[in-house]
Amino acid sequence: MEEPEEWVGYAHALLKRAQKHSKGRFFVEPVDPEGLGIPDYFDIIKHPMDFGTIAKKLASNEYASQDEYEADMRLIFNNAFTYNAENDDVWRAARTMSNFFEENWTKSVGAPPLLAPARSESHPRESPRNLKIPDCLPHTLYTNSAESPRTLQTSHGHRMSTKTKLHLTCGF
Repeated sequence: MEEPEEWVGYAHALLKRAQKHSKGRFFVEPVDPEGLGIPDYFDIIKHPMDFGTIAKKLASNEYASQDEYEADMRLIFNNAFTYNAENDDVWRAARTMSNFFEENWTKSVGAPPLLAPARSESHPRESPRNLKIPDCLPHTLYTNSAESPRTLQTSHGHRMSTKTKLHLTCGF
């Protein structure tokens, strides 16, 4: 039997922590539109996802890569952001859990995929200010000043502080 990749162990551990998190209760099992009185849920959310489904996929080795796992985790929160209003408890819980996931996953497996350092061909050890953003993800970046950006924020709400201007490229 083939050894599971290292990321799978991290994924199991982080998923268990997310399931036990006080704000994770909304995402433990699939949304029940009938039981919750939200009959339009599947009209708006075309690809539902929840922690329980991810646990089953991890247990049965359905993920071909950590990118697929990451995408499913983010899908949970993006679905909540899409369906719920910002002042809703589910939306706020999704923001908390999204931040929880991104911070803890980054600690486990390395640089966050939305803002991963690029390598300059002429100076492969340098370029901390050059960032690549996967073209498979929505990636609108906002700065607090066009003259002197100090904080970048993606459309997903991820923030990065900097004291220098950044060169951004799309794709890997």
